[in-house]
Amino acid sequence: MTVAVAEAEDLAECARRLEASGEFVLLRRFRPVERYHEHDGCETRVGLVVDVETTGTEEDDPIIQFAMTKFRFGTSCGRVFEVMGSWSWYEDPGRPIPPEITQLTGITDEMVRGQRIDDVAVAEIAADAALCIAHNAGFDRPKVEDRLPQFESKHWACSLSELDWGGEGFASTKQEYLAYRLGFFYGAHRAEDDCLALLHILAQPLPRSGRLALAALLERARERTARVWALGSAFEYKDVLKRRGYRWSPGDRGRIKAWYRDMPASELEAELDWLATEVHCETARYVTMSAKTRHSERAFLI
Repeated sequence: MTVAVAEAEDLAECARRLEASGEFVLLRRFRPVERYHEHDGCETRVGLVVDVETTGTEEDDPIIQFAMTKFRFGTSCGRVFEVMGSWSWYEDPGRPIPPEITQLTGITDEMVRGQRIDDVAVAEIAADAALCIAHNAGFDRPKVEDRLPQFESKHWACSLSELDWGGEGFASTKQEYLAYRLGFFYGAHRAEDDCLALLHILAQPLPRSGRLALAALLERARERTARVWALGSAFEYKDVLKRRGYRWSPGDRGRIKAWYRDMPASELEAELDWLATEVHCETARYVTMSAKTRHSERAFLI
């Protein structure tokens, strides 16, 4: 037995004893996994976990890093059978990276200078993917589609908003916190690390329901939703709309300027009735959405 193996076994035994005591909670360093489950012949698809780092959080802040992890999963069971590879590219934004972004991500101007995402390689890798997953797809999807239009035809799911983390006992939806609660830590805020870590999270059973996180996410992603626009609603009802969960779209980038809210498509008729009776909005409009359009800029168009 080598010294390294002996030390690893000693550490593992210490970890087991600490956890068994009930006095400690341990976090293990994340190590990439090649296979989470053995394939049993069920129907499968190829998915991508996608992440971007940008120069900021505004809509016109360009990408400085794009990463994706490719995997094969069971369409009905949500098991991850194979991690098929991970890729990452830097891209020169044509402007200095703000110091706070460098501090957060570790990405410097020198690292991205003259770099560019390999469009051809991305297209080849993503060609057979049926689903893209991002942790905050409402941010990542428009960024990715603006830079790499081939992603417009993909189905997308959001692990941030389309999983009931609160119902599963999580106090926060931040990816780093989810990892902590599931017993591991990783190098957060670098796109390639975030992709691998998110796939690891999705491959775990949820603490209360016991379902695999990916299975629960697939179920939600397949549902149709509706986005309702309270066009022409009077200013005096803004607080009522906000309490109802409506958000304000200021009309930039060609979007509609109005209050809007997303909901399951099954609630659409009741919501239109509520708008008419409670805020006297007779000009409400709506769009229905699937995973093909949800989280994209197209969801802001009527």
